[in-house]
Amino acid sequence: MSSPFACGVMALPLVAFLSVRFEFLSYRDNSYLTCKKSENKMASNLLTQMGSATVRECFFQQEPAIEKQNASVVELDFYQHHAPVLRAQGLGIPDVYFLSQQERRLVIEFIPQYLTLEALLAATELCEKLAIIHHSPPKPSGAFRQHSWSDEQTDLALSMLQLPTDQEAVLLSFRTCSDELFEPQQRVSGDTNAGNWGRRAKGDLVLFDWERFGYGSPAIDLAPLIKGMGDPASINQMVERYRQAAPQWSVPVLVRHVVVAKAWLITEVLSILHHRHPQLLPKYLSWYRATLPGWLPMAQHLWAHPQG
Repeated sequence: MSSPFACGVMALPLVAFLSVRFEFLSYRDNSYLTCKKSENKMASNLLTQMGSATVRECFFQQEPAIEKQNASVVELDFYQHHAPVLRAQGLGIPDVYFLSQQERRLVIEFIPQYLTLEALLAATELCEKLAIIHHSPPKPSGAFRQHSWSDEQTDLALSMLQLPTDQEAVLLSFRTCSDELFEPQQRVSGDTNAGNWGRRAKGDLVLFDWERFGYGSPAIDLAPLIKGMGDPASINQMVERYRQAAPQWSVPVLVRHVVVAKAWLITEVLSILHHRHPQLLPKYLSWYRATLPGWLPMAQHLWAHPQG
């Protein structure tokens, strides 16, 4: 069975081409606020994503752009309070053409080059860019996504998966130790799947879609970059690669965190699908039911013995 996670764990239909710089051209001049619909296919295409925003390709002052309506407070606050700091440290973030907290509206740069997971992993600067996020100085202003593994989403996932008792127990054991995933007070993107990265025409790597920006272990950002559910080799490879940019993290700790993050994302994905994309549920449930019987025992062993 082919994996629905070809672009990583959270490879749902996501916005593929966003980007931003914190520069308000004008807040009050409505001439800046008009996203003119194009006659071509690009501008009439309504994009979808995991979040609740409506996302549309458009033109802004004759330049291709992305408009997000009903943007989350977390994403709006990210661009207003945090993007300038991260951009100054070298992280590629889309240019902002218009931002309105009152309207909950963003108009941002269109990023032309789509990246597959393979192309993203081939980017030598990938982990360096992630480390910029994780090591950014504290800035308490603005809203953050409060990442957690709730009992409600666990119960929902288990009711849909209908796992055998022993496999259910493994997933619940990861839920029990999940606090270690959310306790680290480091910034995380929260949604680093390949569909949220692109390159500008001049080659800059850009990360967009910031509505899950919050705190936690770097593993929250590493897990979506490991294809499918991952195996010991791919998990260790990602951890070792990240440690070249962040050597203060030990291999055992990060491996455990990645395993827990992978398990947590099962419940996150199923909860999002259940509430926002129910038409996709059968495909994902079928894949999980075929994959988890082999993955859960392996993950349990890897968590207990992260170095072999």
